Amino acid sequence: MFNKPALLSAVTLTTALLAAAGLTVLSTTSALAAEQVSAQSNEKRTFNVAAGDLATALNQFGRQAGILLSFSPELAAPYKTSGLKGDYKISEGLQILLRGTPLSVVQQSDTSYRLTQSSDKSADLPVVTVTGQHTSLSAYDPIDSYHAERGTSATKTNASIFDTPQSISVVTQQQLINRGVKTVTQALQYTPSLSVPYGYDTRYDWFSLRGFDAKNQVYRDGLLIPTSTYGLPRADSYALERVEVIRGPSSVTYGQAQPGGLVNLVSKRPTEETLHELRLSAGSDDFFELAGDFSGKVDDEGKLLYRLTFVGNDGNSEVDYNDSRRKMVAPSLTWNISDDTQLTVLALEQHDKQTYSFNSHFSPTLLKTFSAFKGGAKVYDREFGFFDGEEDFNNFDRDYRSVGYEFSHAFNDTWSFRQNTRYDHVNLDFKALGISRNILASDLTKGIQGREASRRKEDLNAFAVDNQLLAHFDSGKLTHDVLIGLDWRYSDSTEKNFSGTASAINYLNPVYGSAVGNLSLSNKKDVYSRQTGLYIQDQLAYENWRLLIGGRYDWVKNDVDVDFSNNTANDADKSAEDFSGRVGLLYKFDNGLSPYISYSESFNLVTSTDVEGNLFDPEKAKQYEVGVKYEPKNIDGFISLAAFDLIKDDYVITEYDLSGTNNISRQVGEVNSTGIEIEVGLELTEQLKLSAAYSYVDARITKSPNSWEKDSLIPNQPRQTASVWPDYTQTSGVLKGLGMGAGLRYIGESTYIGRDNLSPISGNQSVDIETGGYTLTDASLRYDFDDVRLALNVSNLFDREYTTTCTDLVCYFGDGRRVIASATYNW
Repeated sequence: MFNKPALLSAVTLTTALLAAAGLTVLSTTSALAAEQVSAQSNEKRTFNVAAGDLATALNQFGRQAGILLSFSPELAAPYKTSGLKGDYKISEGLQILLRGTPLSVVQQSDTSYRLTQSSDKSADLPVVTVTGQHTSLSAYDPIDSYHAERGTSATKTNASIFDTPQSISVVTQQQLINRGVKTVTQALQYTPSLSVPYGYDTRYDWFSLRGFDAKNQVYRDGLLIPTSTYGLPRADSYALERVEVIRGPSSVTYGQAQPGGLVNLVSKRPTEETLHELRLSAGSDDFFELAGDFSGKVDDEGKLLYRLTFVGNDGNSEVDYNDSRRKMVAPSLTWNISDDTQLTVLALEQHDKQTYSFNSHFSPTLLKTFSAFKGGAKVYDREFGFFDGEEDFNNFDRDYRSVGYEFSHAFNDTWSFRQNTRYDHVNLDFKALGISRNILASDLTKGIQGREASRRKEDLNAFAVDNQLLAHFDSGKLTHDVLIGLDWRYSDSTEKNFSGTASAINYLNPVYGSAVGNLSLSNKKDVYSRQTGLYIQDQLAYENWRLLIGGRYDWVKNDVDVDFSNNTANDADKSAEDFSGRVGLLYKFDNGLSPYISYSESFNLVTSTDVEGNLFDPEKAKQYEVGVKYEPKNIDGFISLAAFDLIKDDYVITEYDLSGTNNISRQVGEVNSTGIEIEVGLELTEQLKLSAAYSYVDARITKSPNSWEKDSLIPNQPRQTASVWPDYTQTSGVLKGLGMGAGLRYIGESTYIGRDNLSPISGNQSVDIETGGYTLTDASLRYDFDDVRLALNVSNLFDREYTTTCTDLVCYFGDGRRVIASATYNW
């Protein structure tokens, strides 16, 4: 038998060593070679470029000419060409292909050209690059602009956001860098309909979209990042090219999914351009980090490209005795096999080791109930940053390894094939002390908190593959972009839960060092999940009309086997198959306005069980969305507005007990989430950029077997959120290179309506708790000179102490002020 973690580590190390070999290869270009290239550009060549779409023709021309030709797909999309046959110079051929269009070509070097237009608005548009060596077929190519005009996640193609009838956000590399983003949660803070219910958390990116939990809806490069109950990998933003968010049901392209939306992380990939970067960071709570990013050609021809990204950090926390350490390496290799065929191998290994506890205090309901129980006596709450564990016991160790590849091949100008596959392994060991579920073990009138111990050991193996056949063709006046896909994924996890006793602690005057008793195995759970999906999608264009239509059929099976410590067992399995559909229509007015309407569906077969160990019925959802997207003519950027009405049947809700580590799931009848979203991304001038968002989400349970729950709001979902981030860069004068940004984030009040865990004492069946809203300020300052960037990034600038959400038992503090200074050197 192979040792899977050791084998995966070996694969990652081998890929890293091969990538690092590229660092030793020096590309040299002689003057003689330059003269030969210059002469070749003036020679006539034989071309055979078919008539049709201009973008397709330019792809053919670039390959036949052996040049690097860069252009925006949106720029070339509206135009046709009569083709090119015969012997021509490169400049002559380009003139003929562009005849009758307002486009022209700018020669950047002897073998490099860029397509542009007289208004020059295209100068900052995202581009595709065609060279004589190979054609980039990846939808994950970098986006050079501050705000994106294309994204891959909604359609699994390189589609324009303005042609897609769905609410989409893209957080680009420039935004990630300028805001000093460290986590996915931070990346999404300035996008609509996002909520972070549990505040401070150094372990996970825990968030929801449109009212629905989305922490398990994180994809990387189009494939789901697998999770067990607590074994959720957390991506490091330094390894990411960008972050894409699609809101609303997405089962048509991804299968099982929560209806609020999903997040797709785009990994950094090898580049032809040489990249050498080192970054040193230091900041609050003794944080220190060293990161590096290296990329370029391994051979002179660029057939083989490499990239090697790594991060190592160490730091403490705003919670007493909490600390965290991370080691991450992400090597990748691209092999340009031919003009039409490409293979990219991506690997990642990440180790997280932490001493962790929640940053929480007692809820008003708990304090009030305990005071009444003690005859109206005064009770005391816990303070910000209180550590309720033991430094020698609390521990959070997570190892995450993955390796996979992306293969693409263009058969001709119409048909192409892509295959994306990845193997993931997650290993978790999580030990924590929490509030005792026996409320009588605590005495809040004396500042005494009863504690209990828990440990979770989880091991997860997962594999996924997505096969895609793409076709681009015209039928009369209709242009089609067809996607036919077959994907399959499975995950197999083993989860062991241990429990034990621990001594109480005085949170008013804590003394640490108490021994924790021996933990015993409570249960062992094996969870197996499998999904097979067949899908088809067509993006149709007719003059100014855009139609998106798709359908998918899934076959899913879940098995959950639980062995308890009392020699009893519970085995549950459930199979389901379902069809999901999507249709959307958009019209592009000449003034830049693009109104749209769409309908989409989703389903999800959850692996959690009820109190009797039974699996739940599949969750199903449907959504209607209307909106408008506006692309200004005089400035780069966008403004989007969306209104949605989302209904989810057989909703599974999970509630946590006092300890925060044990959960109980139950299924209610129906949830309805309605709301509006506004997002703005504008490059007002060359120096000034603006990002802003607003959302109103009314998500409530409309059908439930519990009378107290009917028409209640989904727990911990703020009804209103708003954000704004202007960013300014000085581009001339003595202060050239100086940049700064500032952000405001408003998170409105939220409500928790749920069961009362203290009902034996309080006599109440349910609780209704409101958490107030809050506003936070972020800021950044940077200075670029020569090959160096100095930056200072601050989140929660005024160190506001606030509560994100409350349950019937505890309330969760949000993150305090965090200051990070960094120096980045590129050469």
